[in-house]
Amino acid sequence: MIERNSYKEKIQSAFKLVPIVVLIGARQVGKTSIMKSYPTEMFRNVLFLNGQDVEVAVRFQQFSTIEQYLKIYLNEEVEGLLLLDEFQFIQGVSTILKLLTDKYANLRVLCSGSSSLDILQNIEESLAGRVRVTEVLSLSFSEYLLFKDEKLWRLQQKLQNGNDDALIAPLRMAYEEYLIYGRLPHTALMDNPQEKVELLNDIYQTYLLNDVRHYIANEHFVGFNKLLRLLAVQNRKPRECK
Repeated sequence: MIERNSYKEKIQSAFKLVPIVVLIGARQVGKTSIMKSYPTEMFRNVLFLNGQDVEVAVRFQQFSTIEQYLKIYLNEEVEGLLLLDEFQFIQGVSTILKLLTDKYANLRVLCSGSSSLDILQNIEESLAGRVRVTEVLSLSFSEYLLFKDEKLWRLQQKLQNGNDDALIAPLRMAYEEYLIYGRLPHTALMDNPQEKVELLNDIYQTYLLNDVRHYIANEHFVGFNKLLRLLAVQNRKPRECK
């Protein structure tokens, strides 16, 4: 697993000021991986929960239930780090997290979830002053090279101010692939182009055709698909390798 240290630093800085950090972003950009790779040695105990698990969601419906659960599976003092993945699937989770962190000063909560507008609005209203929202973006080209081939990354670092065409050629090839297949960590780790296409199609079907369609009227959906194609063509135009 390639570590994205910039996000770890953002989380650590946020925890000095607020008890709750929420990682938001599109599907497959690496939110869960960042959570799981976050250094936990400074915490007394760590507990990972997935909000898509129905049993987990049920426990969050009453404060007394989740409080007792944490006393058993975290520790009696409810101190440490709670990792809560896909937290947007838990109804009323913001209120419960507010109550928990208000009562237990040494509890820190790192969540990941959707970047949808309704989720963001609910976070801001319910957890004002207690939460830092951090957007997780897809890979920069430098990060993409680290995921794909560390030797290419080292080459890029050395040639940032160089112009040797023979050495730049493999970077240009990688950049073309970066533009064609996108900037997701999973696709960067794949070597088979067909597998990359299949993964991107899965994301297109689930994220764009299902999630985004919720916000678009049916009569505008054809136009939305045309816009996606225009953006894809625009993104494919050659650029400098930075």
